[in-house]
Amino acid sequence: GSKRTYFWRNYGGAEVDYIEEGEAGKLTAFEFKYGNGRLSRGAASFTKEYHATVQLVNTENFLEFI
Repeated sequence: GSKRTYFWRNYGGAEVDYIEEGEAGKLTAFEFKYGNGRLSRGAASFTKEYHATVQLVNTENFLEFI
């Protein structure tokens, strides 16, 4: 099946870079960082709101994403 893709931002400015909605509405979220950055407050807000974890994608693991 096909996936729908999104960018998420709330009214407070917290954001998540990339979200995929799969079958049965299952959400998989990703945040992209150059280097060894940490997940942002947006990731925590998204997880709290949608009960979906946000995966960090950086220079060390980006090949797994693509």
